[in-house]
Amino acid sequence: MTTATIPDLRKQPPRSPFEQLDGMMLLPRTIDKARAYLHGTLGEYVYCGCPVNGQLFESLGIAEDEFLEAVRTAPDDEGVVNWIRDRVRPDPARIAEMNERVSNDSDLADLDKKEGR
Repeated sequence: MTTATIPDLRKQPPRSPFEQLDGMMLLPRTIDKARAYLHGTLGEYVYCGCPVNGQLFESLGIAEDEFLEAVRTAPDDEGVVNWIRDRVRPDPARIAEMNERVSNDSDLADLDKKEGR
């Protein structure tokens, strides 16, 4: 098992909102932001109350503090995925809808460009 790298979002952006983990867009980015929040390296990014993160939490049917605790206790990305699979058991239709919304979100496309992708 690998240990998660703590992203320093003061120096580099989180992963793209379009990147997927276990078939879910937004998940890798939200994990990066949660890890940075927990370690004081969030910089100008927002974790609490972020509407982008909120799309993921709404689709999973969880609160941001539940997700934060999962990231806090998971050793790596796969640990977060396992927590989602075991405790949340997301509805595939809701995840597909979220991915579709994210894929067509011009604001997220602009953000991705601004972050150099």
